[in-house]
Amino acid sequence: MELSILLPCFNEEKTIATCIKKASLACQKAEISHEIIVIDNNSTDRSVIKAKSAGAKVIKQEKQGYGAAYIKGIQSAKGDYLFMADADDTYDLNDIPQFYKETKRGFSVVIGNRFSKKLGKGVMPWLHKHIGNPLISGLINILFSSPVKDTQCGMRLIKTSLCRDLQLQSKGMEFASEMIIKLAKRKIPIKQLPITYAKRKSPSKLRSFSDGWQHFRFIFMMSPTITYLIPGLLLTVFSSLFIVLVFFGVLKLGSVIFNTHSLFVASILLIIGIQFLLTGYFSRVFAVTYLREDDRFIKRIQKSLTLEKGLFAGGLLFMITVIWGLSILISWIAQGFPEIDQVKLGIILFTFMIISLQIIASTFHFYTIKTINEEQW
Repeated sequence: MELSILLPCFNEEKTIATCIKKASLACQKAEISHEIIVIDNNSTDRSVIKAKSAGAKVIKQEKQGYGAAYIKGIQSAKGDYLFMADADDTYDLNDIPQFYKETKRGFSVVIGNRFSKKLGKGVMPWLHKHIGNPLISGLINILFSSPVKDTQCGMRLIKTSLCRDLQLQSKGMEFASEMIIKLAKRKIPIKQLPITYAKRKSPSKLRSFSDGWQHFRFIFMMSPTITYLIPGLLLTVFSSLFIVLVFFGVLKLGSVIFNTHSLFVASILLIIGIQFLLTGYFSRVFAVTYLREDDRFIKRIQKSLTLEKGLFAGGLLFMITVIWGLSILISWIAQGFPEIDQVKLGIILFTFMIISLQIIASTFHFYTIKTINEEQW
């Protein structure tokens, strides 16, 4: 079996048979041995009946979602290569041989580019065409050095063994982004082909804002170094340096004087910086645990980090700040509530008390994910 054609389907009775016939005829003309798998994603119309009548193999995926349907299809495929396309007849399946031909030239991945040809009027919503797609593709290109111009194109071909090795996990529309991101991280060459894109014959299943947000959330989660770790590190280092300079004296830069009020702002920035670092780490742990990312550094930390170690470090810092703070409070009360002269020290203690609580809460979170990871593997 050379090619498995995967068509996820959710209420596409108007077009499913047409797509199957086009795909089958195109492969027959090009003498490509193939199978056509329709992944029924809980259709309530006559899509399944029409798909079977057109000669396709129909499998059921009860878990709703674009990615969930494809994951089920990938597991069932028998071909050396997978061809993916929507079942709404927006993609011209007569181009299948052109995609498959690129595998003979050494490409393991081929993806279409809908924007290489002029789109007809009303083919794609203005919001998707001018904002959604360019923004998502641009972010993926910048953050992951991906060359793909149309990362959300649903017409793509990939070697089956490579696709399974990627261990794709996304259940929703962000499945398309996950594949491109993981390919970019592995530096897999991707061939892009200009394709035509037609207007849908039935209402779109896309939810512009919620699906778009899932993409952005996934992209940021997969790029924690740029999104969280670098900003967090910069905030932590510069705010810490500023705190030290101001705490031991008045800092002057030209005519600008930095004192107590500036120290308070710096303490807030330090707390934010620590939170960014923790969030970046959360993202990497999540990617390793649920998305099958390979990160040896994170795995080493997970092995060495225990609940007891984290609680001891956070608890010790918390107790020091509380005891120190109480001693200042008791002294202030004993002196008859004079004007406070240890404001700077109070700000520092309050800052590290919050950081200690961040450490304690994060440790419980790390431990929960670590436990799930150990049970999973």
